[in-house]
Amino acid sequence: MKPQSEIIKPESLNFIASTDVPGAQVASMDCGVCEVKIVKYPAGTQIPKHKHSGETLKAVLKGKLRFSDGDVPASVMYRCNGEFGYFGTAVEDTVVLVIQKPGTKVTKL
Repeated sequence: MKPQSEIIKPESLNFIASTDVPGAQVASMDCGVCEVKIVKYPAGTQIPKHKHSGETLKAVLKGKLRFSDGDVPASVMYRCNGEFGYFGTAVEDTVVLVIQKPGTKVTKL
């Protein structure tokens, strides 16, 4: 029988080098109705201009990101609707939780 809940510790995840953001590491989990990723950005990481093929919801768990329209500190969520491109910088070591539909793609601009 499948457990009702499961505690997942970050150190148990398989982080790999991001193919989209040089220097970042990402771990993914498919939860059926959504895909969940944890992305680690070292301080100073430049997030190249890009957009998503669908809406994504992101929560900064630790650190701070800087975008042209402002800073996103820890414990703040932001939504990307997939229509517009954006870029940013990790102001400090940052960890972001990403929730999106399975198969959502990133397009570099």
